[in-house]
Amino acid sequence: MSVYVFLCPALSLLITEVTASIFPGGRERIWSKLGSLDDQLEYAGQVWIQENISRLKCSVECTIDSSCESFFYNRLLNRCVALSGQPEDFTSLVNEPGYNFYQNRPVYCESAYSYRDSVGLCYKLYNVQRTYADAQTACNTDGGHLIRIDTEAKQDYIRYILQSTGSPHMYIEATDEVTEGVFMWGDGRPINYTNWFATEPNNEAGVENCVMLANANFEWYDIPCNSPNTYICELSV
Repeated sequence: MSVYVFLCPALSLLITEVTASIFPGGRERIWSKLGSLDDQLEYAGQVWIQENISRLKCSVECTIDSSCESFFYNRLLNRCVALSGQPEDFTSLVNEPGYNFYQNRPVYCESAYSYRDSVGLCYKLYNVQRTYADAQTACNTDGGHLIRIDTEAKQDYIRYILQSTGSPHMYIEATDEVTEGVFMWGDGRPINYTNWFATEPNNEAGVENCVMLANANFEWYDIPCNSPNTYICELSV
């Protein structure tokens, strides 16, 4: 049996940004408004359009329909536009007054972060350069950690992010500070997926215990942990 639980419309004055739901299997999610897409509409990937519908009903219909990954809702026209993709897929954004964009994401993924459902990644790119320790501290402050690239799919998506933003080299969470040559994630798990450059890791000068993802070839290099680099924070369950 599938159960859907939605916030009461009477709370709409207090809760204007999200509509909570429980997806099949007990996965708690929210529909979160992405303010950077206010008064815009994506024309590519539209699944369906419903007229004279409330925002709450729009979120219900999109939750039930597995082909709907996100939606635009026009508060002036009471129109719901269901989409099959996420912002990273958009190619035909047009200025359209009254529209707000809503993205489906897990409850733990706060609105300041982006979410990519295909790889289960809740992330935020920081285009400031910090040492490994300072970057990890910044992520911990958000309630997360430096990104753990533990699958090829996640590696490919991070490559896309770096290509799209032109970000320089960035830290990932892996280190071998505990045992030289044995790289681990911050939660103590061993690293099973890797994407090392051919001659890496080499621990040059005996001081390279952290890992950088290069923006030239998108492969991994071990580097000194006090080297300043940009970074991506990840929020996990």
